[in-house]
Amino acid sequence: MQRFLLGKPVTLSLAPCDDDGAPIPLDAGGTVSITDGAGVEVDSGDAALSEGGLTLSYEVRPAAIVVLDSYRATWPTGDVSDFEVCGGYLFDLGALRSYNEVLADPAQFPADTLKAARVAVEQRFEEKCGVAFVPRGSRATVVGDRTDVLILPHLELTEVYSVTVDGVALTDDELSQLRLDRCGTLTRVVHSCVPTLWRPRSVIDVHFAHGYLRPPAPVSGAAVIFAGENLLPNVLPRRATTQSSGDMTFRITVAGRDGETGIPDVDSVLERYSRLLPAVG
Repeated sequence: MQRFLLGKPVTLSLAPCDDDGAPIPLDAGGTVSITDGAGVEVDSGDAALSEGGLTLSYEVRPAAIVVLDSYRATWPTGDVSDFEVCGGYLFDLGALRSYNEVLADPAQFPADTLKAARVAVEQRFEEKCGVAFVPRGSRATVVGDRTDVLILPHLELTEVYSVTVDGVALTDDELSQLRLDRCGTLTRVVHSCVPTLWRPRSVIDVHFAHGYLRPPAPVSGAAVIFAGENLLPNVLPRRATTQSSGDMTFRITVAGRDGETGIPDVDSVLERYSRLLPAVG
């Protein structure tokens, strides 16, 4: 999934292929539909066809994307492209290219390759630590109870965009009655000052923003290391656990056995910034 910055141009492209991976030539463009995380269409328009007829492209209207969320583009070919609009990145591509002179070569490592590696690292870090290190948008469906509390599945809540209760959207006045609590164990809790906003067993859909306003420097540094090591070619066999040099033998760290990633500097940062509660047996 691609990630774009909120407020920046969102340009999508599609190169249709058949089941064998061969390009499918196209005769014309067609209409692209953009829907948000709730499946509501926010934009549509004609896709542009490349000169060779192998690629479709579409630039989403800036006014159509004003909040953090996940989106889907449905192309005239029937293909779909999922993308996300976020409030920041763990690192910029320049930092990754500076990690190693091999990565600095755009011919060998084009920008799209580095972007894909960055998304993979961001997802890995968020899963491991239980928190987003940049502003993200998410949606959750929870069931109301007899309290005025909603427990959402993310930490570092920053803003509530919308709430629907049994299919009925809360008004702006009702939304203003909600409070976000980011302290201690209440980080994942949304308080309602008026309990009657929902009843027991009400189905409540919440669209909200969460995550650090900016990533801590140690996390950004660890992310660059992890992305760089994943991109660089490895001359060792994948199953190797030791390496010999002359009369010396070195034990190779292994991801999973020697930490989440197998890279000590990275794993120490992940442990320090993890927000996951320890499991109790």
